[in-house]
Amino acid sequence: MNILTVPTMVLRDTQSFFAQVRLRERLGELIGSLTGATVLFLALFGCLIGAFHGPLHAPASAVKLPLLYLLTLLITFPTLYVFNILFGARFSMRQYFSLLLGATAINSVLLLGFAPIGILFMLTSDSYLIFKLINIVMLAISGMVAMRFFYQGMGLIDEKVFPAMPPPESTDSEETPAAARNALELRRELQRQNRTRKRIMKLWVVLYALVGSQLAWTLKPFFGVPGKPFVLFDDKAGNFFTDVLETIAKLLFSTASH
Repeated sequence: MNILTVPTMVLRDTQSFFAQVRLRERLGELIGSLTGATVLFLALFGCLIGAFHGPLHAPASAVKLPLLYLLTLLITFPTLYVFNILFGARFSMRQYFSLLLGATAINSVLLLGFAPIGILFMLTSDSYLIFKLINIVMLAISGMVAMRFFYQGMGLIDEKVFPAMPPPESTDSEETPAAARNALELRRELQRQNRTRKRIMKLWVVLYALVGSQLAWTLKPFFGVPGKPFVLFDDKAGNFFTDVLETIAKLLFSTASH
């Protein structure tokens, strides 16, 4: 598979991608291609956001942005896998990983699609705050779309693996009431497990966002403050969310003062 085309293939024909994952077809090749595409596209976008500071920051961000996404995936993946297996899922680790990488690759493609907007603001505005906030919004939008893709993929595959059980046919056999009760109980149990897995998925998406935000704060800076010397890592206190709120407040305050 070509790493330059596999993410767009996933976007264009999602049903075929989900079917390939469900049937476990060429998953090793798929994982390799998706990983390569994700690293390449995120590196390009990282280079763009780092270039706002200068030539030294561009390659640093090009390395750190793919690292951020891959580390977030690796840290949160065991939780997703263990809890889903605990509540009745029958997917293999490679199936889960393929779905996650597919979502991450889509995230990287969307960011690359946003790149012209970032370039426009970089060329037409000298405001570090605006450039930083615009890129955070683009990162958030692409992340939400990617997680929605993953959630839908898990749901579709789940429906294929655990199809709805039809009600048992009625006969005059003495064994029918017991068979019917057993079938009904099995059906209810599968439905309970399915609902539980969906709740786990929603909670996991929140966990993924929190871990990614914390890692982003740990690996900062990605943008680099103009006028300050280049540093690979910044030990500034705080957290990602307070920094975003401070950025918005500074931007609003500077706009109001003018």
